[in-house]
Amino acid sequence: MTLLAMIVVAATGAIVALGDTLFPATSLSQGFAADVDPASHALVKLRSIHPILAVTVALMTIWLTRRDPTFASVRGESQRSLIVMLIVTQATLGAFNLLMLAPLTLQMAHLFVSNLLWIALVWSWVGGRDYGPQDRVI
Repeated sequence: MTLLAMIVVAATGAIVALGDTLFPATSLSQGFAADVDPASHALVKLRSIHPILAVTVALMTIWLTRRDPTFASVRGESQRSLIVMLIVTQATLGAFNLLMLAPLTLQMAHLFVSNLLWIALVWSWVGGRDYGPQDRVI
């Protein structure tokens, strides 16, 4: 469930990055006004969805890592700490991205950390699965 939600967040993030690149805002207030303007391009109108969705999925992911028995061991605790740290880093970069009107360097940093978060989530999902003899790839 979390991995699917992260795919949706990543897809909306790609759309927002495209909108920010094609239709850059000159100020934060002008950007917010364009988000709600009916005459704005569809890519601009979608800019408000990504932060809301990202925060919701981030909180859900943190909550699920607290409840999932996969993260109960010492190794699981370090995976959970890594995931939470990457989520906080992502949220911080996203906020700076918004406040600084999405400069390319911050967009690339946000993309890089999102890839690290994706790797950490998949790694914890694969590592937490109980493989039986029938699941061996060899």
